[in-house]
Amino acid sequence: MLECLAAPGWLACGNEAIAFDPLCGDGTAQAAREAILAAAVITAIMEYPDDPHAMETLLMHYRSMLLASMRRHLRFCAQFYSMGGNSPWWRTQISALATGFEWCSGQLAGLPQPRYELHGLRLVPRMVPA
Repeated sequence: MLECLAAPGWLACGNEAIAFDPLCGDGTAQAAREAILAAAVITAIMEYPDDPHAMETLLMHYRSMLLASMRRHLRFCAQFYSMGGNSPWWRTQISALATGFEWCSGQLAGLPQPRYELHGLRLVPRMVPA
C-alpha cells in the first residue's frame, strides 16, 4: 500500500495504490469499488474547481476509504490464513497481517469521519457523521 494515495492532480489506483492478497479472491471486487470511488471523487472535485477545501476533503475521503478497504481485507485474510495451519510460516503471516491491521487502524484513527457517501455513482455530503 502506498503511503500517499492522493494529492492535488492525481489519485493512486489499482495495484499501485493497494494490492490485495490474491489467495483471498477479494481483489476484483476491490478494483470495481475503487474505480467507482475514484470516478466519484474526480467528478466531485470537478464540480468545485476553485475550492481548495473541497478538494482536500475529497482527497482525504479517498484515502480514508482505501485505508478502510485495506483494513477490512487484512481482517478477512487473517481469518482465511488462520485455517492454513500452525506452522512458523503461517504464524509469521498472521502476525504480519495483525501488524498491518493495527497500522491501518492507527491511520484511520487520525483522520476525520467520512464526510461523503456514494449515492449511485456520485459522492454527496453526509448529513450525519458516520
